[in-house]
Amino acid sequence: MIHKRKLLKTEFDFFLKEADGGLEEMEFNGGFASVLFLFPLKKNLQDIFRSFIEECNQYGNFLNEDVIITEREEIDNRRNTKIYK
Repeated sequence: MIHKRKLLKTEFDFFLKEADGGLEEMEFNGGFASVLFLFPLKKNLQDIFRSFIEECNQYGNFLNEDVIITEREEIDNRRNTKIYK
């Protein structure tokens, strides 16, 4: 589990930097990762996430392709679980 978390953080940070963005915070709770990041609006966020997920899944196919992105509020683990049921 720890190596998956490290891989997620390392790869997400790499993909954001490549797109002139930055990782602010990454937290893990249950089967979810919550990420706070800065990202330039001129870039295609879907392409970045797709590439990131594909890269990580080469090492075990452990990421779901469903992503929730919000600019206004953090989504807690309880809401994540409810959304993904």
